[in-house]
Amino acid sequence: MNFFPKSLKRFLFESHGPSTKEKIIDGDRYEFMVYWQLQKGLSDISVYIRENSEYRALEEELIDIEYWETHKQTLLEQLNMPLLSTNIVYILASFESNIESKYKVVNERVSNGRNTCIKLQRNRCGVVTHWTLPYIPLDDGTNNAFFKKLPTKNIGNIARFVDSAEKCQEPAGNGDHRCLCHC
Repeated sequence: MNFFPKSLKRFLFESHGPSTKEKIIDGDRYEFMVYWQLQKGLSDISVYIRENSEYRALEEELIDIEYWETHKQTLLEQLNMPLLSTNIVYILASFESNIESKYKVVNERVSNGRNTCIKLQRNRCGVVTHWTLPYIPLDDGTNNAFFKKLPTKNIGNIARFVDSAEKCQEPAGNGDHRCLCHC
C-alpha cells in the first residue's frame, strides 16, 4: 500500500461496525486505486519492467497486437480468469445491481436517521423535504476556549479602571502630569 499517496489512503478504508473504530479495506476502492495508480504510473513513466536493461515502451514488452487479435480467446482461456472471458455487458449489469443495492442501503440509512452525517428537514407530515450536511466550523485557534469564558468589557471602561487605580500619582520625568483618561 506504499504506492498510494497518503492523502488518498483514507478513502480505502471503511468502518467495520457502527460502534467500533476498526476499519477494513474496501476491495472495490482498492482495485480502483490500483488501476488509477497504474495508469498514472504508465503516463509519467514511473512504472517500468525491472529486468529490462534498456528503456523500452511497455507496448514493446507486450505480445504483438496481430498475434493478440488472432489468438485472443485461446490466451484468455490459458490464463484461467473467467472475468476476462466474460462479456462486458454481463459484468456491467452485475456492477449495476451491486451499486444499486448499495444506493438502497445508503438511502435507507439516511431516511431512517442512522446516518448522523446528514441533517434531514421534514414537513408536517414527516416527509423528508430537504437534506444538508451539517456545518462543523473548523477551530483555527484564534478564539481560545479560555477566553470565551471571560466576560467582555468596553476598552473605555478598562482605561478608566487603570486611570483610577493609578490615580495619576506619578508624573512623567519631564514634569508632565497627564492622566490616561480625561473624564
